[in-house]
Amino acid sequence: MLRSITIQKRLLAAFSALALLLAITGIFSVQSLSKVREQADLVESNLLPAISYLGQVKSLTAETRAMTLRLLLAIDITQEGPTFELIKQLNSEKLGISNRYEATISMPEERTLYQQFSNVDKQYTEFQQKALDFLRQEELGAAQDLLDQMNPLSDQMVSILGQLSALNQKAASEARETSISTYESAKWAVVALIIVAVVI
Repeated sequence: MLRSITIQKRLLAAFSALALLLAITGIFSVQSLSKVREQADLVESNLLPAISYLGQVKSLTAETRAMTLRLLLAIDITQEGPTFELIKQLNSEKLGISNRYEATISMPEERTLYQQFSNVDKQYTEFQQKALDFLRQEELGAAQDLLDQMNPLSDQMVSILGQLSALNQKAASEARETSISTYESAKWAVVALIIVAVVI
């Protein structure tokens, strides 16, 4: 049977098989690279910026809290005008960064946690503003009374921010593992196809 097939046809079949293997290898490699790039893009343009934004929000939250406590301990509140302005500036900066972070949200669980943070942050900001208004009027006692409501809210904010950061770090780690797994699978698949091509 094989002897009846001419050398020309055998060569044509062999070259056709090699061409098919080459096409399969190329398509598989492109798909694998696309998947790796997709994971890299997720980390670069989404997860890493999100982690950075969360760190900044956490830092600004702690800073405004410290500034508010400083005002409550001030001996002469009339000399603390710059501190009032700084708190206003930091809150504005925190709002801007929070909005940029919100644009990076991609996971349902992350969206839920951020909504919780937004609600708590809104409550804290309202109490903080009331405390600042009392301090401007030199009503120290009334401002201090609000601490019992502000402190638990501040602790909740820090806790939620920690959960959000951990969630994004986990997602980044999983994306890295997926990229490595995809690369390894593609590498061995290509090696196998090369061996088959050599045998042919």
